[in-house]
Amino acid sequence: MEFDGWKERHWTLPFDGERFSLVFFTPAQQAANGRGHAESRQRLEDEAVRLAEEHRMQYRPHSNDCNVLVEIFREHVYGGPTAGDPRWGDHDWSLRGHVVLDVGAHIGTFTVLAAEHGATKVTAFEPEPGNVELLLANTSRFGSKIVVHASAVADSTSADPADGLQYTTLVIGRDNKGVQNTWRHALEGLSHYSGAGGKLQRVKVPLVSFFEEALTEDITFVKLDCEGAELAILQNETADWKGVQRLVFEYSFTKERSMEVFLKAVQRLQAAGFEVMYEGLGAWDALPTWTWHTDALVYCARS
Repeated sequence: MEFDGWKERHWTLPFDGERFSLVFFTPAQQAANGRGHAESRQRLEDEAVRLAEEHRMQYRPHSNDCNVLVEIFREHVYGGPTAGDPRWGDHDWSLRGHVVLDVGAHIGTFTVLAAEHGATKVTAFEPEPGNVELLLANTSRFGSKIVVHASAVADSTSADPADGLQYTTLVIGRDNKGVQNTWRHALEGLSHYSGAGGKLQRVKVPLVSFFEEALTEDITFVKLDCEGAELAILQNETADWKGVQRLVFEYSFTKERSMEVFLKAVQRLQAAGFEVMYEGLGAWDALPTWTWHTDALVYCARS
């Protein structure tokens, strides 16, 4: 197997002189005979069963719900950047005592994690109807500590003249290799799925403005994972982040690959007082465009 350093994620801090790279690979069991993917998927499903029972979560087997359960409850992907990295300071990423805003709450894994780890209140936004049903079921035991909104969130909205409310169209992505797709829905215009003859499922959902409605004065911790809707939010030139002390978001490079656009968002966050941290700081952000096939997590902290 040949490693392509230009297309795969692999970098160092900037330096002068020659470079030598030593890369270790751990292949999946029996991957060579085509059984590796199936076995890996089964391990994921088994771990999801354990985590769902431990955290009292309802979910859909053989779906992306399994991925989310593992990513958040076991891997803690929103739990802050690598500790002790010399590129950034040490910050407390504990959720204890925070008032949390969860945008793109899916079935409630991060929402429940925040409540379990001592958040005083969690407000969760999720637009996809199937996810909302599970989100409500998974958070009901916390009572008024968790408030759920079955709405999409965007930078700005415009009212429907019929009833004065805001709505948008949500595009539901296709299933993949027998796995039910429950996490790749996106607002119309942001979905990377194309549907010949309009066969992709589209649903009308309520819409709220991030800065004007979702982000209230008491919120101190924000998690954004909204499939491209964060791009406009982060580019807002008049953004008021109010009392937010911690911000973690998935940046949709697969929808906007320009590194210049990303760095402008970083600069706006820095101007708002945030220290911005991400794995490729000082390395891949020197490239003109994002060349990989996945998105990236970004962590921001301020007093």
